[in-house]
Amino acid sequence: MKQKIILFFLVLFIFYSCDLSTPEIKQLREYYNTDIAFTNVNVIPMTQNIVLANQTLIIRNNRITEIGDSSLITIPQDLKVIDGKNYYLMPGFTDMHTHISNDDDLLLLVCNGVTMIRNSGDISDFNKNLMGYADILKLKNKVKDNEIIGPVIYTAGLVFDGAEPISPYNLTIKTKLQAEKEIISEKEKGYDFIKVYDKLSPDVFDAIVEISKKYNLPVYGHVPLDVGIDKYLSSDVVSIEHLTGYINNDKGDFSIPKDSLDYYANKTKESGKWNCPTLGIWDRIPPLNGFDQILLYPEIKYVPHKTMWLWYMSHPYYFKIEYSGTNYIGHMLEISKTMTKKLYDYDCKLLIGTDLGIIGSVAGFSLHREMELFVDTGISTYKTLEAATKNPAECLGITKDYGTIEVGKIANLVLLKDNPLNNISNTKKIAGVLVNGFYINEQTINKILEFIDLKTK
Repeated sequence: MKQKIILFFLVLFIFYSCDLSTPEIKQLREYYNTDIAFTNVNVIPMTQNIVLANQTLIIRNNRITEIGDSSLITIPQDLKVIDGKNYYLMPGFTDMHTHISNDDDLLLLVCNGVTMIRNSGDISDFNKNLMGYADILKLKNKVKDNEIIGPVIYTAGLVFDGAEPISPYNLTIKTKLQAEKEIISEKEKGYDFIKVYDKLSPDVFDAIVEISKKYNLPVYGHVPLDVGIDKYLSSDVVSIEHLTGYINNDKGDFSIPKDSLDYYANKTKESGKWNCPTLGIWDRIPPLNGFDQILLYPEIKYVPHKTMWLWYMSHPYYFKIEYSGTNYIGHMLEISKTMTKKLYDYDCKLLIGTDLGIIGSVAGFSLHREMELFVDTGISTYKTLEAATKNPAECLGITKDYGTIEVGKIANLVLLKDNPLNNISNTKKIAGVLVNGFYINEQTINKILEFIDLKTK
């Protein structure tokens, strides 16, 4: 019973939402324009580690139709022109692990240059109504239909777990027959993935992977405890979340022998699996008796009071684990960085994800912190930017439309005031964001942030 109470709070604070709505879309309609030209701008295409100076991009119907030296391109008179002199234009960022709770999360993401997300799980309609949690499929369709401004959304449905599931909101899957029934249901509802979790048995895990492949639903998630990293790496799953399988959070230590990190990094490379480390989950959790330290982070002002209360109530349960040391959170961050760096050294495929919704993680802002942690770990700025742009598109199988700046691709872009290749923190210096045909300049970004700040007072 005690474990159930702990898990209830841990999941509750992730999924609880604010009940206030975003500005009416008609107030932002003036920013919608699918025919745009960026001129005199430095382009970071993410096709290679290069900056193309003094470029013009022509965009028609939200797709890039021409790229070239500004002195050689004539801009049609009917285009909206954005002068990018001394600025840097690159693909919009992707957060590959979120738990969206409300419309404001979407606006905060866009204000931070995030133009796409992979949302990692949903809950039942009953629990959405009970908790005021946003309907992620409705948000996905509203974004697609330009009814609201937000990043492109790909999402998993209900999380597939085993007997005695970690969360009461997860599905308990015990048989192959049940797995197929639920996978068909997820497909029919419009979800994009199946997310697997800690308590699945090896046989049921195998069945989920096999059946999901038949219905063209990629599988990703936690490495189930009884499945283990070896079996997971040999299966047809797409990615590993939070370094599960390599690291045991409850014990605060590696799950694999410490002298085998090279072996497993090489095995991961050979398997072709993606890893989404979410280092930031260990960077923002305050110490056991110092929750108020979370207020030191300026982005916390955008967090609704109800979410703050839930974070406060759940905070002590992070420390009810088997770890016997004196600095659990700091230790977990260090071993997570060690494993991430080892994966990088072996040229494994990495993704930027934040676990948005976890304590201390604020939509959009946490993505920039995650990139800083990647660089702190020893990953190059270019490879870090790849993990937030090109790599997500490859992982999602959508490189035809996203991930790089090339002719023919959808123009979801972020305009920066300084070069992020020189300093990864420059990703926070945003001059404008183009997402799904909406161009939002710095002034508008500030107005949106002020609006959300007022709502959380």
